[in-house]
Amino acid sequence: MILQAKVIHAYKKWEELQRDVLELTKLKDRISEDRDYSGFLKDSFQREIEKLSGYREDLLKLKVGSNSSTISHSNQEDGKKLYQEKEQNYREEVAQERPQNTSINQQNKKETKKKTERPVYKY
Repeated sequence: MILQAKVIHAYKKWEELQRDVLELTKLKDRISEDRDYSGFLKDSFQREIEKLSGYREDLLKLKVGSNSSTISHSNQEDGKKLYQEKEQNYREEVAQERPQNTSINQQNKKETKKKTERPVYKY
């Protein structure tokens, strides 16, 4: 079966899947460990992340055909470089998000423990 679609549509779908995986990873990291349901939720998120990653890999395996001879070898190399740059940026973003999440959670816990001072009115 031959499916005709533009490469930009496949790329946008790939970016969407990438964004979903990143968001699910952030959510999974935010689940507290002290709840009974935390293990189940983390497993569920992990299965969904793996499923989306599989879809993303399937998109990368698609073969691209062209009716014209406008695609040259240098354009293919440029495409590989662009993909590698995007992949590297994604990996760096994920690596930066994980340490920040723990420090943000610790800051939020400290902030929530403090009670706000209310003004005292004398009558």
